[in-house]
Amino acid sequence: MASNKAPTWLDTIGKRYWRSLSPLVEIKNESVREQLAQLCDHWSIFRECVKHIQKDGIKVINDLGTMKNHPCLATKWKAQAEINRLTKLLGLNEQAKQEVDELEEFLS
Repeated sequence: MASNKAPTWLDTIGKRYWRSLSPLVEIKNESVREQLAQLCDHWSIFRECVKHIQKDGIKVINDLGTMKNHPCLATKWKAQAEINRLTKLLGLNEQAKQEVDELEEFLS
């Protein structure tokens, strides 16, 4: 069985997410551990993007004075897609979804 300890390379948000999800995932091998780590990393990326978009707005003015989508928006969408993919891959259920929603509310 692989370690239940969060990888050291995860940032603070990723490690918090790991602590909330790891009891819900049977970490039976390194592959599952890596998938969970990727999920936690993408969650951290998603949260960082949300923070910047909330601060700056969805539309920003670039150096040429043109209004464009916030640069973090595309990264946020990619992180969301990976979160959805990895959540399904790891078999997280409605209980996990509820706990994730509670964590997101806490971090907001």
